[in-house]
Amino acid sequence: MAESAPLDLALDTHSLVDDDRAGGAAWRKITRILWQYLRSDMRDMEDERKRKFPVTYKNHTLKPIPLVRRLALEQAQLYLNAPQREFNGLDDSQAERMREIYKRISIDETLLNAHQQLCALNNATVWVWPDKSGGVRLLLVPPQDQAVELADPTSHSEADVSIWFVRLPVGQDVNTGIINYGVAKVTPTSAVWTTNAPGDLAGRGLWRDDGSNPLGFIPAVRLRNALPAPGEFFSPANEALLLCQRAVSSDATSIGVVALQQAHGQAFIKGLPHAAAAEIELSPETVIGLSDPDHEFGFAQADPRLDGYRMVVDHYLKMSVAMQGMSPATVLKSSALTALAKRLDNLDRDVERRRHINELHRAEDRILSAVIAWVNVQAGVEVFPPATVTVTYHEPVQIVDDLHAAQSLKMLSEMGLTSPAEELSKREAISLQEAEQRVANNLAAMPAADE
Repeated sequence: MAESAPLDLALDTHSLVDDDRAGGAAWRKITRILWQYLRSDMRDMEDERKRKFPVTYKNHTLKPIPLVRRLALEQAQLYLNAPQREFNGLDDSQAERMREIYKRISIDETLLNAHQQLCALNNATVWVWPDKSGGVRLLLVPPQDQAVELADPTSHSEADVSIWFVRLPVGQDVNTGIINYGVAKVTPTSAVWTTNAPGDLAGRGLWRDDGSNPLGFIPAVRLRNALPAPGEFFSPANEALLLCQRAVSSDATSIGVVALQQAHGQAFIKGLPHAAAAEIELSPETVIGLSDPDHEFGFAQADPRLDGYRMVVDHYLKMSVAMQGMSPATVLKSSALTALAKRLDNLDRDVERRRHINELHRAEDRILSAVIAWVNVQAGVEVFPPATVTVTYHEPVQIVDDLHAAQSLKMLSEMGLTSPAEELSKREAISLQEAEQRVANNLAAMPAADE
């Protein structure tokens, strides 16, 4: 069954996603909205406000809570510090050249954003793309702008994708600012723009004029946060996170509306006609005199009693954050006073992040293979042999108590469980070799002990 808008993938007779069985249309919609929230795009919240207050929405101030982005930033920290990469199968000169290529294509920045998408959307896709200068670049395409046709419907591997459709920008109207998009069709042997591409792009080659894919495989790397069901390729959409994002923002807006409406104090006078009451001027310096004892002047002000409402919203937010594998105390606000309490606060976050490490290691290997393939093809010779990469992450280390940390390091070093160089490498996110050299230099610079 052909896919429909917003991907514009009504392509010939190709079966892309079985919407009835896999929920393809709903998955694409949920993923697209989560992607918008991840980018601090609140247009969905505007739509939600119009649905909730169809008549008075223009009078309300939207109070969005960026929960999706906050959770993604909290979890996706593995590439904040550049990881250490060891290229297995490359000699020293080849490894140094590959590091230069990686620096030029900003792989750490791309994978940092891919990890954020993985946390928020349950999916991320990185394409290794050739550039016009003969090199390569990385392209992070939103998952909802892609669809695949599997040669083996029970497989979840990129190697079993027979056709991969990807929606890409192809130009921008200088007068309206509207970005035009086209859909590319990539197979292991071809890469062309489909009939959905605008202008004269339809049918033209994506990477080469003859429309070929010289690699023999599709250079796309998919990261997933859960195992897809048989017949599906991408992980299920994180609908629970979207519902929570909408709920907390909508409730915050509603609380603000109720508080604003009922916090207003309305002046009133009993015993005077409306026309006479309207003539009275109100100000801090005005004295209002009422001669008739039946007359009464005052202010009417409601008591919204929002404490219970706020408690329900706060409880729901904390429960939702916990179900996403995070500690509410860490994501919202930590009240931990000791080093141990802070480590316990971060435990859930660290456990959840470790679940992604295997997926990121797999992505690193596939990216390296695609980079090597493109470099070799464009050079016409084997510049790099087949290789793999070993990645060591340098996560931020927070030392709360320097004295106890130093005592602990000394004891662990004496037990042979670690070394000063290893700890320095973790703390300052540098390679072990650089840390060993710095430790040696520091020890050499120390004055000799008195005999």
